[in-house]
Amino acid sequence: MKKNGFTLIELMITLMVMAIIAAIAYPSYTSYIEKKDLAVAKHTALQLAAELEKFKNKNFSYKGFDPTYLYSRYNKSTGLLYLPIDSTATTALFQLSIKDVSSGLAISSGNTAVTGQNWAITVERMPLTGDLKQPKNYDLLLTSTGIKCMTRTANIVKGLTSCGDNHADW
Repeated sequence: MKKNGFTLIELMITLMVMAIIAAIAYPSYTSYIEKKDLAVAKHTALQLAAELEKFKNKNFSYKGFDPTYLYSRYNKSTGLLYLPIDSTATTALFQLSIKDVSSGLAISSGNTAVTGQNWAITVERMPLTGDLKQPKNYDLLLTSTGIKCMTRTANIVKGLTSCGDNHADW
């Protein structure tokens, strides 16, 4: 009488092959996801930059720019938008801010110290307990004066003027 089935050794070999394939595929998948998240962040920053320029053409200043017609979750008082778009402070991967370069305040805040002559958009990776949610990804800086750079060094774009020594253009 012949019995059909798999031996324990055949099942173990199959599981080991599948584990090896998964170990090879996982880093590629996470790299792909990080590139996608960065592309979304870049697109959002560029879209806001274009809207800022349209606003200045109508109002002769960036002061008072309010992108809530594009992004309802944009916080006018702080100038913050969490990315991906429908995320919150705890679920977001990036924090985008639009600031007045001379005062460092949110361009939409209504504060009298905001001059509205130059803007800076920063896109920073969100922190995770003791680290960043995507430590291999980039922080971005885009300004009305032509700076367009990205860096893996955390907290460097907060200065609104450069991405530091170890940066890349985008």
